[in-house]
Amino acid sequence: AITCLKKAVKIEPQTGPFWAQLATFELRMGRWRDCETSAKKALVQNPKDRLALANLGDALFQQKRFADAVP
Repeated sequence: AITCLKKAVKIEPQTGPFWAQLATFELRMGRWRDCETSAKKALVQNPKDRLALANLGDALFQQKRFADAVP
């Protein structure tokens, strides 16, 4: 699934939900920095994307960047 999502964001980089889903898989795989990057790209498209916000918060928390995880 992650391979398909990486292809999707290359084809449609302005599609926020693709980035948010990619961030979800990266989070589950323990790729905290990749998740952070993908979630931020999703949030550029839609700052209220709940999935992207949750993924970003989780990734920052896992990196022990607690202050950054608080809006």
